[in-house]
Amino acid sequence: MGNAVNESFPTPFISGGFDLQAVGVFHEATLGVGDFSKSKLVLYPNPAKDYFMLTVGEPATVVVYDVSGRQVLQQQIEPAGRIAVSDLDTGVYFVAVTINGQQQKSLQRLIVQ
Repeated sequence: MGNAVNESFPTPFISGGFDLQAVGVFHEATLGVGDFSKSKLVLYPNPAKDYFMLTVGEPATVVVYDVSGRQVLQQQIEPAGRIAVSDLDTGVYFVAVTINGQQQKSLQRLIVQ
């Protein structure tokens, strides 16, 4: 039947490894695909301290990621919005903007002081 690494998940590998065909991906996303016109996107101030303003021109979803790719903030804006970053640690973040109902995305770098 195989070598038992985890009792309920036997493996055919003598070394006690695992079968990559048994590994599944639950959620997969790519940042920065299908940029929309950056002339519509205005992000300021950058560097930011307590907040940054974002003007997109139409309703959008804003997601902020840290440098390891972990989502740290998500907010809906109506063509413009103020996004608080006072709870974030000092460092570099990436702001992904997706226009609602479309596949258009833009990725901007943000520095939080």
